[in-house]
Amino acid sequence: MAESVFYLFCGLILQAISAAMKAARTKPQPICSDCVFAHRRYMGKGQRAISCSYGGMVRPMNLDVLHCTD
Repeated sequence: MAESVFYLFCGLILQAISAAMKAARTKPQPICSDCVFAHRRYMGKGQRAISCSYGGMVRPMNLDVLHCTD
């Protein structure tokens, strides 16, 4: 009986550690994800390419934008 409780407890701890590591690996969504002027392309392995068309011309965004003044 005590062994089964121990194994259950160890399993719960491993699940919590796994969930915490997964949360730490996720990247925050760039602000351009919700913008109406953004052209987004999502590729394999979690890659994305974002172009901005604010102001009439399309500009590729090389970085994930986390703050925008426009």
